[in-house]
Amino acid sequence: MASLPGDRQADVSGRDFCWDKDPSIPGIEIVIFLLMAEKQRIYKALIMNDYPGAPYANWIKNGEKTIETRFRTFNYRGDIVICCGKTNSVGKNAGKALCIVELWKIRPMKKGDEKAAGVKFNPELNSFLLKNWRHFSRDFEFAPQRISGAWQSLFDISIPGDVEIIAKPNIKAFPEKEP
Repeated sequence: MASLPGDRQADVSGRDFCWDKDPSIPGIEIVIFLLMAEKQRIYKALIMNDYPGAPYANWIKNGEKTIETRFRTFNYRGDIVICCGKTNSVGKNAGKALCIVELWKIRPMKKGDEKAAGVKFNPELNSFLLKNWRHFSRDFEFAPQRISGAWQSLFDISIPGDVEIIAKPNIKAFPEKEP
């Protein structure tokens, strides 16, 4: 329900109302704004870099890296957009959003994670297990985010309206049982 001027309420979940045909109706700007916001696709996002010899963001996009590692964790679980950093990355992915994956589990790194993570075992690292790959119909640039500290955290990103999300069921997750 959306609150409109004059203590009126509007159900904007349906698509069968015709308020846009009468712009004299008070509050029409609010309804139009809410409908536009409903069409935006906002996700959590994570930045990683493509280094020479270790293109981490590209490896995740292609399913070669199914575990991301970080020294710190966060409580969020769910879909994240993988973005390739612009300043420290090399190659065509720099500054672009590449794919969506589902972050479904975070746990301490195990020796057996090395290949899937693309890094050597470090008992101080945490493994972020990924699954459910989706690509975009086109990679797109994202707005730079100021992230403080020595680690990168989650931020919000909006998927442009002309970008389709395409399932990639052929990319398999790291083989670990879900809780």
